[in-house]
Amino acid sequence: MSEEKICKTCGKPISEEFKVCPYCGNKDMEYSERNGLICLGLCVIFGYFCAHNFYAGKMKLATVLYILNIISSILLILGLIMYISDPISDAIALIQISAVYFGLYFLIWLADLICLINGKFKDANGKYVKIDK
Repeated sequence: MSEEKICKTCGKPISEEFKVCPYCGNKDMEYSERNGLICLGLCVIFGYFCAHNFYAGKMKLATVLYILNIISSILLILGLIMYISDPISDAIALIQISAVYFGLYFLIWLADLICLINGKFKDANGKYVKIDK
């Protein structure tokens, strides 16, 4: 006889062999070992640095986003310095480029935050990071 586990959605006992709950059809039977509250805290406090993605093991995504954040920050600072010294220069273009990226990154961060709160944020192994209440 195989071991049994409890479905996270309907609460009925099912065999460990099942990947999908035969009662409710839930496919997401496994949760990550990562702590959801820590991941949520990292997202809220250190979201700009992609700390929640590093914590979830998404190293490539977190590294790319972090490097793009640094580049965008440098472009913004250079654009502001150029604009202060010469308002007619091409500084506005640098500021606009960095503003567009910051806006896109904000949407990515907001999507991660909403997914974390709703229990739909996945770690690097494809398992859901769950916030235990």
